[in-house]
This record gives sequence, structure tokens and C-alpha cells, in this order.
Amino acid sequence: MNDATKLHNHAMDLAEEAAIEQMRGNADRANELYAAAFESERKAAMAFEARHDMEPTRSVLFRSAASLALEFGDVKSSEKMIAQGLVGNPPEEIANELRDLLEQVYFQRHLDLRGIVLKPNEFQVSFTGNDIGLGIAKIDTITKRIKDVETLLCRTAERKENRPFRKQGTPSREIKDNYGAYITNSRAASYAVSFRLGHPAQEKLPGMDPAEGIIEEILDCLDLIDNESELKRRIPDEMYRNNFQSLVKQIKPDGNRIKTVGFTASLRGSERRFLFKSETNPGVHNKTEKSEAKQVPSDKKSSQHIEIQGTLRYADSINTNKPNNEIRVKDQSGFSHKIKVPVELMDDIVRPYWNNEVLIKGVRKQKSGIITLVSIEAVAY
Repeated sequence: MNDATKLHNHAMDLAEEAAIEQMRGNADRANELYAAAFESERKAAMAFEARHDMEPTRSVLFRSAASLALEFGDVKSSEKMIAQGLVGNPPEEIANELRDLLEQVYFQRHLDLRGIVLKPNEFQVSFTGNDIGLGIAKIDTITKRIKDVETLLCRTAERKENRPFRKQGTPSREIKDNYGAYITNSRAASYAVSFRLGHPAQEKLPGMDPAEGIIEEILDCLDLIDNESELKRRIPDEMYRNNFQSLVKQIKPDGNRIKTVGFTASLRGSERRFLFKSETNPGVHNKTEKSEAKQVPSDKKSSQHIEIQGTLRYADSINTNKPNNEIRVKDQSGFSHKIKVPVELMDDIVRPYWNNEVLIKGVRKQKSGIITLVSIEAVAY
């Protein structure tokens, strides 16, 4: 068993190196390291293959090997490791984690284009979750995310053309013509739709379509979404960066209604994917748990974090007469909270929640009492 321990420790060292390379944007090197880590962990797990009495060590190793296989896209090997782990006598918690991994395996298969040929100006977005069936989805769950993907495309196009951040109004006609998003038929792969950029009548030669660059830029930025410093270098404009991060947060799984969201594109002759997985403890807010204002301790004496749940009743527009850019949220007691909103979040992030039950997270300055929005999300019923 000492050999198994050495193999496991080596696998963890390789996985740590792979994660660092992934954060640096070196995807090929990261995949090489993840593959080597998987092989080491697989050998460690197989040393316990017949040792059903060695739980939870046995199932933990198979779970770890399955997870590493998914990191570099080896779906078949991951499925085998999961099956081996479940064959034993894993504790219920580990068994549930193995089943969650199996869902990810299935979803990776849903990301496959399955005979669909995507043009360089197209990409597919797939969803799974409790509100998703085979080729069917709950309207209010899916339409908001589809709209947010469209906004993400538009904002990225404007940024790549070096346009100042648009604080209000609609995109220009040029942006709409060159990068306007169209949705093709949904397909029975969990629930998947394809987005096509540009006007349908405008056929461009391969390699000449700027839309391909926009799709690649979005995937590159998604790869950096958990690396603040690298994303800052990629999107130096703070308003564009905050807008991108907030839109991505809206698109990501909530762990319940939507469990996974995946992007698939065909760029320069090869398939590229990005997968959002559910967080370990997703926030699910129940309408019966209303509170007027929950204060969360902050390390800074000058401000405190605060949560407010209520109905969004008012959203101030940007104009020269009233530039304060604020919203008001009416809580269960009837009290109206006034909250300042960063300009880059008002139109794309906040305004769609008008008249909806929301959970606001913000920071209140102790001296002035002003609350500034950090995030906003719908309250699940």
C-alpha cells in the first residue's frame, strides 16, 4: 500500500502543476499534466480494486481518478473509474459525489455536436438540471440565460472594436449587422441551442469572419474567469470586466434548476469546449425565508457587507439630470432600501429583474450609510 500512497501523492503534485498551467492559459500543457496525474491516480486506485473492505480509501481514490480524467476530457476513462468506485461499498457521501461526476460524464457527451457541423461564426450552448429534459426546458429558466449569452456576445464585440462602454441604449447598427446573434433549432442533447453571429445573408470566407474572433475571445475569457489577475490583463477596462463577470455569474448553474452549462465551438478546424459545473453549496433562496436586511460582518471598519431580500420596484436610468444610478428594493416589512448600482451593471444585469423578488448583496459604508450593489439574483420560489 506504500506504493499506492506514493502514486497518489505524485498524482496530486501533478494535478497541482496542471491547475497552475491552466490558470496561466497553457491549456495543452495542463492537459498533459492532468493525463499524467490521472494515470498515477488510476494505478493507485486499482491497487485497491478488490479491497472492498478498505473504505472510504478505495472509493475516494476512484473518485479522484474519475475527476482527473474529466479535467482533460477523457470521458470514457472517467466513466470506468466511477463504475469501479460505485461497485464497492462507498460511504453515502462519496457515492453521491461519484453520481455527481457521472452526471458530468453524461453532460460531456451532451456537448458533442452529434453530426452537427458548426461554422466558425457559430457555437452551441447546452444545459442540464431539474428544469431541463431531453430537448425540453422550462421557459423562464432557459430564456434568461440565452439572453445573457446574447448580451455577452454583444459586449465582447463592442470591447474588441475598442468602443467606449455603452452605458445605456441599444447596440449600434454596425454591431447588430456584424455580430447579431441568431438561434438555430434546439436539439435533444439535454437541452442545446446553437448561436450564429452575423447577418444570415452575409456569407464570409473562412478566416475572414470577425465573429470567429469574438467567440474565441469569450472562450478565452471564460477559461480565466477564476483567475482575477489574468482576467484583468485580458480585460483591462474595469467596466467591461465587471460586466463580463456579472453576466457570467448569471449564466452559471445554480445547482438546482440548472446544474451544468457548456459551450462548444469549432475554431480553426478543432473543437473547443468550456464547462460550468455546479458549485458545492449553491445558494438557493426560498421565498418563505424573507428577511428585511441581513448584515454580514466585514473585516473593514469603514464598511459592512449586507444582504437584502425584497421586490425590485425602481431602477433609475442614466441621464444628466439624475446621475446617481440607483435602485430601490422593498422588503417584507415595507421598508424601501436605496442601493447604488455600478453603471456597467444597470442595463444588462439589474434592469431585467424589475418587479421581481430578488436577493441583493452589497456593501454599506458606515459613515454615509450608502449601500453599493455587489450582486443581484432572483429568489427561487
